[in-house]
Amino acid sequence: MRKLERRLTAGVLANCLGGATAVFALAVLVLVAGGDVRAQGPSASGKTIWDGIYTQGQSERGRTIFVASCGRCHNDELAGSERGPALRDDAFWQRWDNDSFDKLFTKVRDTMPQQGVDSLSDVQKADALAYVLAKNGAPAGPKELGIELPDLEGITIVRKGGGPGGVANFNLVSVVGCLSAGANGTWSLTQASNPATTREETVDAAAAKRAAGVAPGTQTFQLVSVLPAYRSETQVGQRVEARGLLYKSPTDSLLNLTGIKTVAPSCQ
Repeated sequence: MRKLERRLTAGVLANCLGGATAVFALAVLVLVAGGDVRAQGPSASGKTIWDGIYTQGQSERGRTIFVASCGRCHNDELAGSERGPALRDDAFWQRWDNDSFDKLFTKVRDTMPQQGVDSLSDVQKADALAYVLAKNGAPAGPKELGIELPDLEGITIVRKGGGPGGVANFNLVSVVGCLSAGANGTWSLTQASNPATTREETVDAAAAKRAAGVAPGTQTFQLVSVLPAYRSETQVGQRVEARGLLYKSPTDSLLNLTGIKTVAPSCQ
């Protein structure tokens, strides 16, 4: 992530042409400065909260724990109050979408309940989080949610289907499309696939081989912060995999580039 931060701060303003690109650049810089660049994406194991990571019995125990120790601030049904934020629906997804589960568990383990962090054991806190998952629609499974961080790092919190309309803004994504050069040094991807979250900033040979099998799409992305290392006229007209931070609005689709590699010599 340090490499990504350096690239963003050094080059993100270089190709900002005003309007949405300037907004995107500012937002990215704010995220980097705050240490909250959300480039987590699905875990290496591909496991998410939709794979049944807690049991029904655990969530039932968790409800009792949550009501007794957390409900005063967050509301028994997780709707929030003046003392604490909501922990369900949009409020939950806006804070935790595309983060690994260990981050949520660590926050709860180390800071909650505010009235007495040591009033609950780590196991009880995992039970309470099982209740939070259940209230957000994630299904129960055959195995209880544990407390070991290496295991929790392999689980991604993600909206079902990747979120309304696709991947959330400011996530690190992979897109496969046709590289085009425009006026005034602008670059874009056409016939591009839907963006997919990724953990890696650059494209290695194995990833490029997989990307070669991705079907052409209908999207177009303007590439922002195209550093000299990525400017290769020889790739124009080729099918490439590009990676970077995503920003989409009703009028713009931008990709703050962190890596690019040819996956096919032609877009045909």
